[in-house]
Amino acid sequence: MVPPGFGKEKINLETLKAREVIFSLFGSRGLEPVGVEIDTLLSFCMKCESYIEAKNAFYDFVLRTSLNQIKSGNSLFFQYDLSLIPELTEVEKIRTEKLNEIVIPVNDEIYDIRSLWYTEYGRQALVDSCIRGFVVDKDEFENIILVLQTILQKEVKITIEESEKTIPKTPPRLYPLYSNLLDALISHDIFQLQELGSEHCTNTLVYHTRLSSSAYKRLPTSFTYSRFLELIKAHVRVRSLFSISLLEELIHSKIQRIAAPAISALGNIYHPSSVSVLADFICESRNSTLVSQAIRALETVRNRTTETDHILLHRMKQSDCINSSKLRVLLKR
Repeated sequence: MVPPGFGKEKINLETLKAREVIFSLFGSRGLEPVGVEIDTLLSFCMKCESYIEAKNAFYDFVLRTSLNQIKSGNSLFFQYDLSLIPELTEVEKIRTEKLNEIVIPVNDEIYDIRSLWYTEYGRQALVDSCIRGFVVDKDEFENIILVLQTILQKEVKITIEESEKTIPKTPPRLYPLYSNLLDALISHDIFQLQELGSEHCTNTLVYHTRLSSSAYKRLPTSFTYSRFLELIKAHVRVRSLFSISLLEELIHSKIQRIAAPAISALGNIYHPSSVSVLADFICESRNSTLVSQAIRALETVRNRTTETDHILLHRMKQSDCINSSKLRVLLKR
C-alpha cells in the first residue's frame, strides 16, 4: 500500500527489493547479484524438511555460485562481511587487483571514469560522491580518489593516461536486474531506481531529495514540490533504514509541506528506528496538525512492528515529552 498523496493506492512489487528480502530470509544477504533466478534458488528448498535445512541449502548453493562468479571478475554489487563469510577473503584481493588495473583517459582535464563504474569499489566511490555520467573534471576526480581511499582505508593509485580519444569500455555481464540498476545509478534515473527498490539506490535518492527540498525552499512552485514528493515516494518504495535519518531531518523542517510527507514516509518504514523518530517528534512538537499526522503514522508502524509499545512507554515517561497524553491514548487503542 502507498500512503495518501504518493500516487496510486497500490503499486507493483519492486523487483530488486523482493530479491533482497528473500535472500535476507535465507541468510544470504549481500549475495543477491549472483546470476541465478529466484525460482531456481527456491527449488533447492522444496524438498527440505525444515526452514533451517532450506536456509542452509539456499545459502550453500548461492555462496558456491557467487564465488565462481566473482572469481571470473564480476563482483559488482556484492556486499558481505568477511567475518561472517571468510570464504570470500580471496575476493577482496581480486577486487583490489581490478582497481589497480584501471587506466583513466584524460583530455584537457576531463577524466573518463567509465572504468571506475565497472569495478565495485569504484562504483561505491562514485555513488558516494553523487557522480552522474562518465566524465568529471579534475576537482571531482580528486574528490573521488579521496572517497575511494576512505572506503579502502589505504592509499589508492590510479593510472592516468593523456588521450584525445575515449577508449570504449565494455560493461561487465550482470544479472539483468543489476545491469538495470547500474545504468540507473550512472544516469540518476529516479523512476527506474524506485521501480527496482534496491538498498543500493539510497545514497542517490538522499542526494536528490536534499536538492529537491532546497529547490522548493528557494522557489516554492507546484513543479518543485511535485519533484520533492516524487523523491519521498521513492524512499517509501525502497524502504531503506538509511533513509530514516534524512526523513528525521525533514520532519523538523519549518515548512509544513516538507515535514508532512516525510512523516507519512516514516509511517511506511516498519522498523523500531522509525518508531523512535516519530515518538521523539510527537514529544517535542507544538504543531498540532503534524503531531496528529505523526500519531496516525505511528499507528501504521505499530500494526507491523512488535517493539513499538515498549519504545512508546519508555519515551512518554521522560519529563521532556510535552504530548505524553497523546502517546498514552495511542497505547490504549
